Amino acid sequence: MLKTKSFLSFKEQRVYEIFNSIAPRYDVTNLIMSLGIHHYWRKKLIQSLSLSKGCTILDLCCGTGAVAQDLARLIGTGGQVVGVDFSEAMLSIAKDRESRCPTQNPIRWIRANALDLPFPDGSFDCITIAYGLRNLTDIPRALAEMGRVLKPDGQIAILEMAVPEHPVIKRLHRLYLNGWVPILGNLLSHNRKAYQYLYESIRSFPHPDRICRLLEDTGFIHIRCLRLTWGIVALYTGRKRPE
Repeated sequence: MLKTKSFLSFKEQRVYEIFNSIAPRYDVTNLIMSLGIHHYWRKKLIQSLSLSKGCTILDLCCGTGAVAQDLARLIGTGGQVVGVDFSEAMLSIAKDRESRCPTQNPIRWIRANALDLPFPDGSFDCITIAYGLRNLTDIPRALAEMGRVLKPDGQIAILEMAVPEHPVIKRLHRLYLNGWVPILGNLLSHNRKAYQYLYESIRSFPHPDRICRLLEDTGFIHIRCLRLTWGIVALYTGRKRPE
């Protein structure tokens, strides 16, 4: 299960503290910072999946539970969605969100570390992760864990921020993240440093080509990367190699 704070690495502890602190204003802040476009990105993530009734889905780094709820509504009563996050503050909001808008089949909320998932091999038909991969300290290990708990031929979909490649868009994007985002974060959540971390995490995240290679090295096939909104977001999809 989840390591206690005293045993977290420096980055894990920093991320843990950041997301616990911004949880109460997380959804409002994201709405304003993305100008609402994050709803479109989430829709593209859901549309990328081929889900059958009764399937089991793991929404990793589930945050406040928006993606998990979309998935639960999509698969209906026969399936099961499990939302995993290591921030208890985020999970508390996710549970509250579900209590206000319940799904037909209740979502299981579990606090755990994405690098050491508490599930048997081959537990899920599908795994999703939105904006969480860059916050993990060991991306190859995280992908390996996803591959371990995914069934053969199971689907994976990763939605993540990216750095645009067009030089003009890239410069504007950098100015927005490094200048406006921390200011706006301070105004909305009184935590400028947390949103400065957002810029750092996006800037240091591997190029999409590198993520695709890591997925391939982990045993995923049919890997695709779709760049969205001038390249500021990337949607990675693939399947676990059949046995």
